Amino acid sequence: MQSDSFLYKFYYQWWKNIDKSIFFLITLLFAIGLFFSLVSTSLIVSDKLDTNSYFFFFKHLIYIFIGIIIIYIFSSLKTNQLFHYSYFLFFITLILLSSVVINPSLHSS
Repeated sequence: MQSDSFLYKFYYQWWKNIDKSIFFLITLLFAIGLFFSLVSTSLIVSDKLDTNSYFFFFKHLIYIFIGIIIIYIFSSLKTNQLFHYSYFLFFITLILLSSVVINPSLHSS
């Protein structure tokens, strides 16, 4: 029975509760960014850097997959859990941002 499986119930609950218009807009932004990454950087990279002409495209594609996974994880959390984790993530992000200002060797090339 497909309706009794845990994955089916989890996916159905997730799909039922997300805001589909925002989800499709984010997906559209991902697709547009991926398209422009393919079109604009492939010739520049192959001419100037002597590397794979699709390096930035694949790098952008990997970040899109990571972003989709993060969106899926955060949208499947309950509101109380999300608020609980948001404090932790805020302080981690604040520490990482301040470490860039304090330690200049992290952002030097």
